[in-house]
Amino acid sequence: MNPIEKINDSSTLWNQVSLADYENHMSHETVAQLPLLSALTKKYLEKHQPQKPLFLGIAGGNGLEHVDATTVEHVVGIDINEDYLQQTYLRFKNTLPQLKLIKCNIDETTETFIQSDFIWAALFLEYVDLKNCIQFMLNNLAEGGVIVVTIQSNNGNGAVSQSGIEGVNVLSGQFKRIDKEIVQSTMVDFGFHKSFEEENSLPNGKTFLTFTFHRRGKLADEQHTRE
Repeated sequence: MNPIEKINDSSTLWNQVSLADYENHMSHETVAQLPLLSALTKKYLEKHQPQKPLFLGIAGGNGLEHVDATTVEHVVGIDINEDYLQQTYLRFKNTLPQLKLIKCNIDETTETFIQSDFIWAALFLEYVDLKNCIQFMLNNLAEGGVIVVTIQSNNGNGAVSQSGIEGVNVLSGQFKRIDKEIVQSTMVDFGFHKSFEEENSLPNGKTFLTFTFHRRGKLADEQHTRE
């Protein structure tokens, strides 16, 4: 039985990058994005304590080690690269049995997979159609749910950081720089409001901008008031 559910078979430049190259690049000392993303995942999981989290662009499952398997009901991870998902399955099949993995190109669907109370989209919006992705998140978010997105600010640096790992360079052909004002205004257009933001610096001069958005509605307003 294939543990990966396939929604569509399309591919992008991400399908040309091995998981080893991606993780070695992201954890390289001059890039240092993998450990920061793991720390951010831990922080926001502990803050919101979701029972039905959804992870977009899950890759090899970085950060899933912080999910509390004793409290979550369902965990859904989506990625376009089936090889990534296979590795994620092998890494977490014994410790996180609630994990459901889906191969899907978000640009081609707004299908509802789960009524999630927490959506994590780190370094994801730069590689997809923004409006379609937000519609997808809206369709998969329960009332009162929260979306946490992290985008990259290059600060004059190249889209793909230099780590000496050539296999990731192809991604510069898909990366789209995205301004935080555009993200925030588009989220508002879809009925979300921002409740929190933070900035984290990286060794190569880039920064991560992380935003928390709540879905408008009574439950969301009550949760926003408590923060």
